[in-house]
Amino acid sequence: LLNFLYKLKEKKLISKIGVSIYEFNEIKNIADFKLIDIVQIPFNLLNTSILEKINKNYPKRTFKIFARSIFLQGLLLVRSEQLPKKFKRYANVWNKLREWFEANNVSPLEGCLSFALSNKNIDKIIFGIDSSSHLDKLLNSKCQRLSKLPDMSNDIDNFLIDPRLWK
Repeated sequence: LLNFLYKLKEKKLISKIGVSIYEFNEIKNIADFKLIDIVQIPFNLLNTSILEKINKNYPKRTFKIFARSIFLQGLLLVRSEQLPKKFKRYANVWNKLREWFEANNVSPLEGCLSFALSNKNIDKIIFGIDSSSHLDKLLNSKCQRLSKLPDMSNDIDNFLIDPRLWK
């Protein structure tokens, strides 16, 4: 498939070739990175591990990094008391995030957005919106420098950061 896409690129029928991954080990399956222009990864306040591993293992990469899921499917925008039942056990994480948002004087949306935009290793951010009002909120958000995130590593597990497991 990758060779077919590369031939289309050589013929100028497409301009970029990209892959979307959920876990770092999926990137190892890409035989030739020279053919890849974009790697799309999940990246948010609770999940920076894939980007950290890419930076460590591919410091001279030629592909661009596009971040997705910066709001973790919208979950990072809700208050702890509004969390769906299956996420109630993470209320401590949400309380730490709320304190961090307040300390930085940002809304959850502005905090998530600023966090992603401030990372120099992220080339683009992909958003999913479902209304024009969501787009307006994004476009009117203020972005700013933020303080260091509180350590929540002991409170975060794969279930929380991988929406594929939420079913």
